[in-house]
Order: sequence, then structure tokens, then C-alpha cells
Amino acid sequence: YLNNPISIFIDKKDYIYICDTGNNRILIIDDKYNFVDSIGKYGKDYGEFNFPSDIFVTDSNIYICDQKNNRIQVFNKNYKYEFEIGNKSKKEYENLNEPISFLVDFENNILVCDSKNNCVKIYD
Repeated sequence: YLNNPISIFIDKKDYIYICDTGNNRILIIDDKYNFVDSIGKYGKDYGEFNFPSDIFVTDSNIYICDQKNNRIQVFNKNYKYEFEIGNKSKKEYENLNEPISFLVDFENNILVCDSKNNCVKIYD
């Protein structure tokens, strides 16, 4: 069952990606509402979430806003972790503090609403 879903995205194949925030996972269903897969569980490690709050899907990647872990995690289309942004950077101004939403533009720049730093950050 869903627990506090707060964001949704539909990709070009009509797969539906749901931020099942209360269960700390992303639920993936097809256009007939059949279960396809899920990504994540509660935690701090790669592929784990603490309050996933937004999602964006491109032709090659799945981007997930992991709000309480202060990062955007990026997965490939096989649902495998690739990398993250906004956390643990040596450059303090690049670090996120409770990102709440984001988007990926046509040039693959990631624009993030960084709620506790009161700004929008752009990663290229």
C-alpha cells in the first residue's frame, strides 16, 4: 500500500513513477496499473531514501529527490544506482539542505529547490 505519496511522473513508455514517501521508495507501475518494480528502502546508503519527495525521468536516467538525506540520487533505466549530487561535496555551496523539488532541463541541467538554503541551485 502507498503511504503518503507526494509526487508522480509518467515517462514516454507510460510507466508511472510514484514517490511513495512514507515507505521511502519509488513505486513503478505500467499503463495498466500493474506493478513493475520498486526502487529503494529507508536508509542513508546508495539506493536508500529518507523522504523521497520528487522524481524526474529522462530517456536514460531516473532522478530522485532524497530530501532528508540532502541529495538527488540518479539511477539508470535498469533501476541501478549510478551517482548522487548535492551531498558530501568539498565545495560547501554545492551541498543541498533538504531539497524539496527539482527538474531536469533539455540540456540535462538539474535545477533544485533547496528549501533550507532558501535558493535554487543548478547542476550541469
